Amino acid sequence: MDERNYVNNIIKTIINAPKLTKVMCSIYESELQIKQIYTLVALEFNDIEICRQKLINCGLIKCRIKDGQKYYSLVNSKICDAVLNLHDELYKLIIKTECGFNKLEIK
Repeated sequence: MDERNYVNNIIKTIINAPKLTKVMCSIYESELQIKQIYTLVALEFNDIEICRQKLINCGLIKCRIKDGQKYYSLVNSKICDAVLNLHDELYKLIIKTECGFNKLEIK
């Protein structure tokens, strides 16, 4: 897979899975353990584990071991900013134009 397709696949993965965004953005400001992420997001523990592994596989979060405990952090906080900004701008566009989701055609 070439680099462009790899990046496009990561973008599709994030956009199509709101749970990934929740988990990713829960560690926006600091390193957290899985149990701390669990207290911040309204997801099942198993869902958090799946998201954690996908985000690591995509290279979006990293793990650091400190005193025998695993801590997770973003590789680059701009990724979370970009996803949230895209969401906000699309939401504003849909609300302002009153086009609604049913009228959007994505080809």
